[in-house]
Amino acid sequence: MCNLDALGDSNPECEYITADRIRRAKAKHDRMRFQYEKKEIQKKLSNHLIDNAFMMEGVPLSSAVYGIFKMLPPELLHTTDEGYTHYMLKSLKKRLQDTSVAGVTSIVSTIELLHQKMHRNLGRNSERDIPPGSTRSGLLQDTLIGANERKGNLLRLLYITYTDTAIDQLEPVLEESGMAMEELQECLKLYLTMCEWFHANNPIEDVDAARTLIAEVIDQVHYLFPRGEGTLEWDLPKTHGLTKMQHYMQLFGSAMNFYGSTGEANHKVFVKDPGTNTQKRIGSFVTQSAERSYERTITVGAMGIIEKQERNKRRKLDPKQKPHFYAEGRYTIDVANDGTVKVGRQETKKRFVYVEAPEGLTETVIKFVRENGWTDGFDVAAYTCCKFQLDGRSETFRATTKYLDREWVDWCLVKFEDSTGDDATYPCQILGMVRFEDEAQTGGNSGLHFVVRSCEEPLAMEELDEDFVTKVKLGCGAVNYNVVPVESVAYPLLVFKNYGGQALEHFGALPKRRWHEYFAARIND
Repeated sequence: MCNLDALGDSNPECEYITADRIRRAKAKHDRMRFQYEKKEIQKKLSNHLIDNAFMMEGVPLSSAVYGIFKMLPPELLHTTDEGYTHYMLKSLKKRLQDTSVAGVTSIVSTIELLHQKMHRNLGRNSERDIPPGSTRSGLLQDTLIGANERKGNLLRLLYITYTDTAIDQLEPVLEESGMAMEELQECLKLYLTMCEWFHANNPIEDVDAARTLIAEVIDQVHYLFPRGEGTLEWDLPKTHGLTKMQHYMQLFGSAMNFYGSTGEANHKVFVKDPGTNTQKRIGSFVTQSAERSYERTITVGAMGIIEKQERNKRRKLDPKQKPHFYAEGRYTIDVANDGTVKVGRQETKKRFVYVEAPEGLTETVIKFVRENGWTDGFDVAAYTCCKFQLDGRSETFRATTKYLDREWVDWCLVKFEDSTGDDATYPCQILGMVRFEDEAQTGGNSGLHFVVRSCEEPLAMEELDEDFVTKVKLGCGAVNYNVVPVESVAYPLLVFKNYGGQALEHFGALPKRRWHEYFAARIND
């Protein structure tokens, strides 16, 4: 039970109402003769003293002391993605529109343009474990957008701040308004990873010790994203709810147990969508919605079985067998004795299409074969897509000059042996996948290989765990073009361009499934 001025406190000490206190107040309330006396008692408790079924004797509740008043945690979806994230983007837009800096024009338009580019290119990555974003109304407009899309847009804002264009144009505006770019980046990283940490399965010791760091993150958000005049600032029930997440995690475990996204999504599947295909009459709506939902479930299940059978036919494999590596989009590369290269047509499900090999693919394959002592002409099968299991996840890697009329070239982390004999992982751009049938062409290792262009410096996944975003730069020398066995691929890699910077500069980013580790590592720092 807290006053209004305590709602903005990042680490409040709250007094919880007990069931016994409510019963005593209810008894006193019922004894009062005048209405103003009853209202005064209710006002002190901020509670309407109704005949509540949960207050009846014998009703089993999680706490005999607090009853219903400590069994309903704040709902995480509306506290963060529909609450705090919404207010943060709205505050940033106001800050940017109110600030004028010489030499910087239309900074909001610049950010929106970068957001569109970023969103479009993030969709073409081997690492797809990031929140979805949206470009329907823009990054800072924040209308016609879902909760998860709002979280994805906040992530894209974080990525944008690392680009040279943002450093040149956004940083002066932020400095003019009293905010450093590094402060904004650290705040966004901690806020996003904190929200993901709420969902994770965390050690009890970490949950017990997280209160201080959560308060620091909330204070950073309040400082960097003021809501301005005409508002309650951050004296909101959502702020109070966010401070209580850790407390309710101690009681009920992961915040996924009181996260509304799953229920919202399923409500759309079995009520909203089927409901549009009914007569919309009160007496029959529930029955017809249930029938449409059942019919849809049967149809989707049947379609899944048919698609699986069709995939097995295309692979020409026993349906019971699961291939370790599966490649598709086959085309051929023929190299004559005189070095002439001919790229064959790509085989698709219904037809053949002409393709162009990604830049550097054929030259790297020829160099690799010649270095292994093969001097005659040769031909190899190349592929635009490869799928296999990595760490229990099904991963897909693509390398093609034309996928829905645009280039799609993925990245990955590849294990190379360094000068000391130890393995080091390098970020690599995938130029293509090729299959060698003759071991003499590869020096004894036939089968599927990745043709890659590596970066100048190694990058371990542990570095991304520490930094969240790390700059990488593609190498230009012949030593950076390699053909490696598919088993050398260690991780998919999420990469985005350095807009406004050098063409070879990119950034690698941490996938969402590892965000909670970033936050957990800072709990006891």
